[in-house]
Amino acid sequence: MLRTVFLSVIFCLINLAIRGQSVISGTVTDNQGNKIAYANVYLKPSFNGTTTNTEGFYRLETTQGKHTLICQYLGYKQFKKEVEVNTTPVQLNIQLEPESFSLNEVVIKDGGEDPAYPIIRKAIAKRKYYLNEVDGYSCKVYIKGLQKLTKYPEKFMGQVVDFGGLVDSTTGIFYLSESVSEFNFSKPDKIKEEMISSRISGNSRAFSYNKASDMLFNFYENRLMAEGVAAKGFVSPIASDALFYYRYKLLGSVVENDMLIHKIEVTPRRNADPVFRGVVYIADELWRLQNLDLYLTKDAGIEFIDTLRVRQTFVPVNNTVWMPSTNRFDFSFRILGFAGGGNYVGYFSDYKINPDFGRKMFTSEILRINNDANKMNMAYWDSVRPIPLTTDEQDDYRKKDSLQTIRESKHYLDSIDKRVNKFSLQNFFLLGYTYQRSYNKMNYSIKPIFNTIAYNTVEGWNVTLNTSYNKYFENKKRINAEGDVRYGLSNKHWNAGASFRYLFNRFNESHIRISGGTKVCQLNGDNPITPFINTLYTLWGEKNYMKLYEKQFGLLEYGKEWFNGFNAEVSAEFGRRNALKNTSDTHWKDYKHLSYTSNNPLYPGEDLLLFTPHNYAMLKLAMTYSPGTKYITRPDRKIRQESAWPKFNMTFQKAFPDILQSEPDYLSFAAGVSHQIDFGMLGYLDYRGDFYTFLNKNEVYFPDNFHFNGNLTWFTNFELNAFGHLDYYTYSTVHNASALHAEYHLNRFITNKIPYFRKLKLNEIVGFHFLHVKGLPEHYELTIGLEKFGIARVDFVQSFSGKSRPWFSFRCGLKIIGQQ
Repeated sequence: MLRTVFLSVIFCLINLAIRGQSVISGTVTDNQGNKIAYANVYLKPSFNGTTTNTEGFYRLETTQGKHTLICQYLGYKQFKKEVEVNTTPVQLNIQLEPESFSLNEVVIKDGGEDPAYPIIRKAIAKRKYYLNEVDGYSCKVYIKGLQKLTKYPEKFMGQVVDFGGLVDSTTGIFYLSESVSEFNFSKPDKIKEEMISSRISGNSRAFSYNKASDMLFNFYENRLMAEGVAAKGFVSPIASDALFYYRYKLLGSVVENDMLIHKIEVTPRRNADPVFRGVVYIADELWRLQNLDLYLTKDAGIEFIDTLRVRQTFVPVNNTVWMPSTNRFDFSFRILGFAGGGNYVGYFSDYKINPDFGRKMFTSEILRINNDANKMNMAYWDSVRPIPLTTDEQDDYRKKDSLQTIRESKHYLDSIDKRVNKFSLQNFFLLGYTYQRSYNKMNYSIKPIFNTIAYNTVEGWNVTLNTSYNKYFENKKRINAEGDVRYGLSNKHWNAGASFRYLFNRFNESHIRISGGTKVCQLNGDNPITPFINTLYTLWGEKNYMKLYEKQFGLLEYGKEWFNGFNAEVSAEFGRRNALKNTSDTHWKDYKHLSYTSNNPLYPGEDLLLFTPHNYAMLKLAMTYSPGTKYITRPDRKIRQESAWPKFNMTFQKAFPDILQSEPDYLSFAAGVSHQIDFGMLGYLDYRGDFYTFLNKNEVYFPDNFHFNGNLTWFTNFELNAFGHLDYYTYSTVHNASALHAEYHLNRFITNKIPYFRKLKLNEIVGFHFLHVKGLPEHYELTIGLEKFGIARVDFVQSFSGKSRPWFSFRCGLKIIGQQ
């Protein structure tokens, strides 16, 4: 009975709340009847508001009673009207009149300045005050993201371009997402966000990747960082040093709400500077931003996209504080025959200024997506959406949501697989072959032919068949199995192996791996040279840099994140190792002064085995710790963010003697630290330091030595711990050793000032690499390089080893595919 009474009371309260709500809606147009998109519509004194969609339509839920409705948009007079709301929905269409910005005639004498400059100086003087005005806040954030293709080729890399219905044939929309979050911020950089609801067109099981923190573009900061858009930040029009970067022009002033608003055009002093173009609106006497409409082009240094437009509107949230109401980002792109664009709109409401968060509000978790965030129905979205959907967006939801069941059906997925699984010899050579069964969430693949045929002087020509199998489960669990069969034509020897890995917890990355078989390995387990590069240098240059041995082995590994930021992986391995000799001397170009070295790096001129065959038993513990790691909790996994603190790593490796006649007996220890220090507009520094020692070395075989990533070719993958010009095994050691690597990325600080290089958008990199091994000459290198898109890179290297003369060399490579 109590339960019945309780439910009845709750029902009555809900009914009263619903009856106390009403709706104001309408269309906002200009005096020519053109619909105005993204105009701000809000009510006083509650400051409850919304924004018009691209069709000029707005819808605003409010309580019954008298309200003052205000509508404003850049370049138009503010609309204000008293509205009385009752149970009947209110239809109110709004017509905005163009703002007449008055500009009193000003005579600018030679050497004089535009009247915008005194206004800007006062805004700059108040910048820091408004930056620190609010210590913290909480708010509700609605984000809508839309991306579309306007043009794409019929074929790409020989393949027919078919999106399988994911791209709307009429509108070009391929991604449409909405989310609602509760966002909390406290200075200097504490954030906590909870995503309450999420929706993605055509995929009711997925969760949006929207983040409120990504929508924060604070123009009171001196520099605005745009991760993924540019290597360095952009200068705010009211930054402390903005006068060095910008020119200003007063376009006019207008009185709005008894406040004089100045409209000022901002343009760059130099086209290549990282600055905005557009218009800012500054309130007189307050000297604060009211609105802004700014954009970036390729000249400003943005990459991957052609233009980025930023529009921001501020509204008062109490008698003294103004906060962003809407942030809108529009972008366009054109690359490799594909063209398109999109926009992301963030609407911020229900601000609470300087609330008492308590001690437990801010933790390492910066965003949590509720498990039921994607379960909300249409009625819910219609009630919470502050920006009405456009007709195209409504159609996209309707069509893709209705087709989702079909696209997830076995019949449909099998039909897609039938087309994708067709075998092509050209693709098999370049990309390999993959056979997928989408309905069962599994695939089989074979690596490309060009990556399976290689030459070395130990095996001669060798062919490797690499296959893999992947099976995906709910909650992102995954099984991966790999197998390989290898045959050397010269040594007439087979090798085969297999590996099985099960990732069974995506929140702490718990996994287990079992592998074994017979395998040909490089003496340096980090594989400093790829088979493809070694093949070229061996056959064309008569330089057989790759040194190999063979092992038969079994390995068991387990690892996970034990607590936030701390990962540990332990593995046990038992096997037998055999040294190998050269069996082939094929070469395509004969150099009289060159000849192949033996497979023994200690005695390259003598055909001696490097070590005697032996059994081994090893236990390895590898640990990494990233203090201060922030993370995002999604319903199916945890996503870790890059920590602002250094990352530490330690590795212990113990070889046990007399286990099934095993011979190696040692305990090795390696420790290191790595970090990236961001200097904003001046670039960033990557560094890494490592220390190596044997705590005991009763019996150590050469493969167990500490090895360093040397290189004697023109090609490299530019890993931070790789040397540009260092022999592969001269510095291999059982003695104490240390290494230091540092690279400073200048982010076009120099090339931006050189006209031709400015167009190429090349980033400059200077580096220093140092190696100390007890008993050997110290080795160090100085490098200067140029990089494009963070992928393609060219370096000039000057290396020194002891008192020998400096060695100058050239290196190039693609970081995404290593040395290949």
